[in-house]
Amino acid sequence: MATRIGLWLACGLVLAGCASSTAYRVTRSDVIRPCETSVRDGDLLVGVALSGGGSRAALFGAAGLEALAGLRTADGVSVIDKISHLSSVSGGSIAASYYALKKPGRDVKVLNADGTLSEAYRTFFEKYRADLSQDFETSLIWRQLLSFRWLNSALAARTLAEIVGERLYGAARLQDLSAREKAGDSPGLIINTTLYNNGRRLALTTLPPEVFDYDFFADLERSVQERGRPLNVAPRVRERWNRLRPMTPIEIGIDPCPAGLAGSVTASASFRLWSVPSP
Repeated sequence: MATRIGLWLACGLVLAGCASSTAYRVTRSDVIRPCETSVRDGDLLVGVALSGGGSRAALFGAAGLEALAGLRTADGVSVIDKISHLSSVSGGSIAASYYALKKPGRDVKVLNADGTLSEAYRTFFEKYRADLSQDFETSLIWRQLLSFRWLNSALAARTLAEIVGERLYGAARLQDLSAREKAGDSPGLIINTTLYNNGRRLALTTLPPEVFDYDFFADLERSVQERGRPLNVAPRVRERWNRLRPMTPIEIGIDPCPAGLAGSVTASASFRLWSVPSP
C-alpha cells in the first residue's frame, strides 16, 4: 500500500512539473468600450512615477504618496490633488494601483485647515501601509508548494496574481479605474509591463496611444539650434528612440476595459504575461 501511494504521489509530482504557465490571451476588438480616457487640459500636468524593487518599492511608493499628501501648495490644497497620472512598474505598480483604486474620492478633503491630514486620509494611509506590508513572498512560496507548482517556477506568476487579487484588488478591472478617473476620484494610471511577442514596453492604460507621441529629437534640435549648433543624430538612434515609445492595448486592437487589475500588476512585476494573438 505504501509503495502504491508513493507511486501515485510521484506521478502527481511529475504531472505537476509538466504544467506550464499560460499567457493572458486577449481577444482583439474592433470597438473599444467607453472606458477610454484622455489627458486633462491645462498648462501644468503633474505625473508621479513609482519605480520597481519588490515589496520595498511598494512601501516606498505608499510612503512617498503619503508625504506628497502632506505638502500644501500656494492655493492651500494638497500636492496630491494636483497629480494627473501615476506611472509605475513592478513593486511600484502594487502601490500605484492600490492608491488609484481605493483612495478617498474628490469630495473628501486631504488636508485640514491647519495643514494636517484629514481623518479620512489618515485612516486610508494607515490601511494602505498595513495592506502593503503583508508578507506576500512567504504566501507565494507556500501556495507554490501546496499546489505542487514549485516544480515549475513560471507558475509563480499565476500564484502572485491570485494572492494580490485576494488581498488587495479583488475583482477590480481597468474599467473600474477609468470610472474613478472620469469622476475625478483618482488620477489616471499607467502600469508598465512587457509585451511577450516582441519585447516592447506595453503600457496597460485606458489612454489612447497618441498621448505617448513625443518627438524628443525635435525638441532637442530646437534647443541645440538656439545655441547656434547643428544636431546630427544617427538614424539608428532615432529608431531606437521610436522603440522606446510604449505600445498600448488600444493601439494593438485590444479593449483594456475588462483587463483584471491583479493580472495587470502581476504582469508589471517582471512577469511577461501578455500575448497578442496573431491576426
